[in-house]
Amino acid sequence: MVSESKISKILSEKLTKKVIILILTMLIILPILQDGFYSDESLSNYSILAKYMSNYYALNGQQEFNFSDPDNPKGQYVRIINDSYDPHFPIVAIRINSFLWYRNQSWENYRFRSSETNNAISSDGMVQITYSTLEDTTLSGILNIIRTLFVCLCITLAAIYFEADK
Repeated sequence: MVSESKISKILSEKLTKKVIILILTMLIILPILQDGFYSDESLSNYSILAKYMSNYYALNGQQEFNFSDPDNPKGQYVRIINDSYDPHFPIVAIRINSFLWYRNQSWENYRFRSSETNNAISSDGMVQITYSTLEDTTLSGILNIIRTLFVCLCITLAAIYFEADK
């Protein structure tokens, strides 16, 4: 078998180093550009609120469930909703037994796509809190564009480096 020449070994080592650096760079950067790295899907505060509203409804019945009046002692419900409110995931609507109980007036004229909202539903299915994930969806789109540009840049740089080795 013919042994490798000294020049061939040097070129092979340089090429191997460049490929390893490129792969390591992509392994480090690409996870940071994944939208799951930044998103929070749990939003347990809305799930807890849905469970709380469902339990209250089950105990007090429908006649006691009008909390829109802040002067009403039961108006504390509005305060509980405001305390549970996450500004990055605003509540769009709350439904109780498929009846629209609350609607966020600032989002009333916006038409959401299905990927821009999510629901927190009580365990008995009685209360459904719909909240916006628009900010999260926008971030995901921007990160996807950046990730695509990064991969294109890596491929272009790799082609230039490998072409220069000829």
